[in-house]
Amino acid sequence: MPAASTPRARQPELAPQARPAQSVRPAQSVRPAQSVRPAQPVRSAQAVRPAQPVRPGRADRCPGALVLHEAADGGLARIRLPGGFVDGEVLLALAVLAGSFGEHGAVELTSRGNVQLRGVPAGRRAELAERVAGLGLLPSATHERVRNIVAAPFAGLTGQDPGLEDPRPEGPRPEDPRLQELVRTLDQALCADPELAGLSGRFLFGLGRRVR
Repeated sequence: MPAASTPRARQPELAPQARPAQSVRPAQSVRPAQSVRPAQPVRSAQAVRPAQPVRPGRADRCPGALVLHEAADGGLARIRLPGGFVDGEVLLALAVLAGSFGEHGAVELTSRGNVQLRGVPAGRRAELAERVAGLGLLPSATHERVRNIVAAPFAGLTGQDPGLEDPRPEGPRPEDPRLQELVRTLDQALCADPELAGLSGRFLFGLGRRVR
């Protein structure tokens, strides 16, 4: 008889290895529901602004003998003396007129060689214009504020070379007829042109000595 085979011992089955426990993630905090923004109202079309009218040029504020400046001490009248030429008798008449205006009446010399009267009462504006015209200082009512001609009395307009000294011992004379004639001609031509009446009262002509 064959020998009986010895049964093999079964290997004990190994229990499956347990996986290490996973760390538990903390529960995520629940975000609060976002508030729903209300719908923005539709903007209405902006009204179109009407075109602004073009402003006319500012009125000329330079005073004259007919249009006065309202100062704190009364009316201020500016009288043009083209080239600064004026007779002594005329200046005296203006001083007497200004003195009749009262305590504020005065005659002043401007930087352009003109004169201005201060303290003119409101009720004597017409009289002022008549007196100024009677003195020959208002040849044109339309051009009275544009007769701005400034001339240096020693401008060298004596017929001599501008680069040379005047040989006369008394020096150049302010009453040089050549300078006066040039100023007079320019003033007459200015008043004869109607379009030049629209010039600003700040506009001026300057006559001076040439510089080489």
